[in-house]
Amino acid sequence: MVRSTNIGNYPIQLFGSHESYFEFSQKLPITAGSNTRLVSEKGFSATTYNEVVEINYVNSETEYAVFQIKCRYSMIASVLPEATTKRNISGTFHFKVRTYRK
Repeated sequence: MVRSTNIGNYPIQLFGSHESYFEFSQKLPITAGSNTRLVSEKGFSATTYNEVVEINYVNSETEYAVFQIKCRYSMIASVLPEATTKRNISGTFHFKVRTYRK
């Protein structure tokens, strides 16, 4: 996991249609409690990307290694149910991954 080749930019995908690791998509309410949703559109460019910024080894368990991954993203999302309305979304997120140890 902690390879310099994993740091970098990856595509944004349509929600639920991932093909590879570090691809990103979102489906979220436009405001709290709303039935209107923002759904990511597929893309990969200077303005549409998921960027893995940092991967750190956290600890090891008997069969697993644990890593903290930090990312930032920028994407275009359709506003559903009116798919003709588009919004730019950007932000950051962190998550932990457990992988089998070799």
